[in-house]
Amino acid sequence: MLVTQQHSVRKNPILQVVIDHETPFYCLNECTIRSNVIKSFVVDLYIDQFHFETFRGDGIIISTPSGSTGYNKSVRGAIIDPTLPSIQVSEIASLNNNHYRTLGTSFVLHPDRTLVLKVIQDGNDHPIIGVDNEALSIRNAKEVTLSLAENEIQIMQKEGYHFWRNVQKTFF
Repeated sequence: MLVTQQHSVRKNPILQVVIDHETPFYCLNECTIRSNVIKSFVVDLYIDQFHFETFRGDGIIISTPSGSTGYNKSVRGAIIDPTLPSIQVSEIASLNNNHYRTLGTSFVLHPDRTLVLKVIQDGNDHPIIGVDNEALSIRNAKEVTLSLAENEIQIMQKEGYHFWRNVQKTFF
């Protein structure tokens, strides 16, 4: 069937996830980090070694454009055009009051940026890290480094496929 149909190939960026400087994991859609216990999760966010914020809340979703229409969208993150290599960072139920403050919205990073999450060990030393559909229970994880990988995944599409038509059909 594939031989007789016209198709195109789209390159999709993948996320490289390194936990405590160990062997990297790779994901096409998103990486999530959150508390394994019913307690707010605290992490310092660094963008290219610049301390951007201290996050307190249920967790953080880091997604590629492919993952922007899934879990990321459910927490009001933006849908990113798949031809735009980028990293989107979205908060899951952040605490924002007179004592704690976060950006309070999703933000998008250039593909050359590196995001580092440093876990604040305040008794919540069992974070759950999800890499696409794999859940990793990382005891005493201290640092998660995320960036777009050098490699990409190539996806074959039928002639006439249009990402935004698919988004319209799925969500309207």
